[in-house]
Amino acid sequence: MNRQIITILLTGLLTSCTGLSGKTGFYSHTRSGDLWRLPLAEPYELISPTNTDWFLVLKPHPDLHPDYVNSGDEFQLSSIDSAGLFKSVIVLHSTNVYWPRLAGSYKSTLILDTATHKVWLFPDQQGEKIRSRLRELTVTNIRLLPIGPVIRQFQDSLKLPDEWRNR
Repeated sequence: MNRQIITILLTGLLTSCTGLSGKTGFYSHTRSGDLWRLPLAEPYELISPTNTDWFLVLKPHPDLHPDYVNSGDEFQLSSIDSAGLFKSVIVLHSTNVYWPRLAGSYKSTLILDTATHKVWLFPDQQGEKIRSRLRELTVTNIRLLPIGPVIRQFQDSLKLPDEWRNR
């Protein structure tokens, strides 16, 4: 009888740790600890403590742009309103990035090459530099999707947009 109770308790404990499906892959879960998550391209993901405000966290702090002051050991991009993924390139758009050397907050675009792990950040006023960087990465027609529906789709079905599968 005691063995049955112990077996049941252990089974319950193991099931709660891995989820009912037992999936443990990068694209197989919506939460990690206390954080909601949206996987983009392994190992990059957006995270949210509230499931409303989403962040990209990069460690160590990358060298982003001559006009952006690197402070601290990590970079957090917040206020993300849209995202795109094509081949090995992630593009995120933020409605509010503070640029200390430009003395203000600006809508900005972050480009991340997952193949080389290089990252670039541009205020949207530098549209030609954004397009030029994407041309250099041979990604000229990436489409940014509103982040809300992408998150809801992943949370409902563990599926990312079909157009992101061409990686």
